[in-house]
Amino acid sequence: MAQDPQQSELWQVEMPMILGTTEDTDNAFRTQNKSPTDWERNNVVQRKGPVNVNCSLLDVVHGKLGDDPDINSDDDGALATLLVFHFRFVPQKHSRRIIRAYIHVEFSGVDAQSTPPAVWAIAPYDTWTVVPTTDHEEKKHAMDGTIGSPAAGPLHLGLTTKFEKLRIRDVSDATTVSGSIEFSDDVNNGECNCAAWSLLENQTRKTGVPSSIRTGILLKRENNAIFHGIVKIACVADWKSQFESMFVRLPVDDPVLFNPELKPARPQKKMKYNPESLLRTDVTSVADVTMQTIFKEAIKEATK
Repeated sequence: MAQDPQQSELWQVEMPMILGTTEDTDNAFRTQNKSPTDWERNNVVQRKGPVNVNCSLLDVVHGKLGDDPDINSDDDGALATLLVFHFRFVPQKHSRRIIRAYIHVEFSGVDAQSTPPAVWAIAPYDTWTVVPTTDHEEKKHAMDGTIGSPAAGPLHLGLTTKFEKLRIRDVSDATTVSGSIEFSDDVNNGECNCAAWSLLENQTRKTGVPSSIRTGILLKRENNAIFHGIVKIACVADWKSQFESMFVRLPVDDPVLFNPELKPARPQKKMKYNPESLLRTDVTSVADVTMQTIFKEAIKEATK
């Protein structure tokens, strides 16, 4: 009997989707730092299987919150860091998809005594509706009934007939991306140090989660101390993808190492930022969600 995808267990990036047996660890893969000073590595997460899952760090800008005329804040002079992550969910076969995914990014100091950066703002934030749809649905419900006279006793004659009830409705649905700012499991006071996103497919159309999502995180820092970022991704795949995969439990990928005192390690890719006033950056402007990309110029006319 086919497994109900909605009842599937979560598979996580530390349990990669690979072909093989649970004893075969040669195919297991985790992203590591080259050295203790491998700052701000680009390749954060890479998992291959029926659906490839990847996370890249696109932009890192260390600076100050600065001032924003639209926000009254006592933290204008605080130190800050703006991060841009790119997540991709790419099926490797037709009909393979991710039904839902959960992204969790946690920031911490180098040790238990260090104060972690606080997550000031993220994007997408709250719930974004992606490609809303409306489907016209018609359902017929069959019912059996007997028409007869009970007064005739156990041998009475009756007429058995079938009734049909037609139900017509419009069903609205959509893919959704929901972002939130949270505490880590070992923190229950102060400022939140985690950013999280939940991706849910359109259940009516069964189109999977977005193939690409770009997120922005604005951090507030107390000092220029080194800090870490740990990215975890948990997914529920369609039952065929899960059936094709054997899971091997591995340690989570190495944390991304950030050193605010270093000069920029890479050029800014998506847009220009003002390091002296990151609060003026609209974090929403760096965020993006893509279900599919259509290349309209694929059909060309041959010329002599």
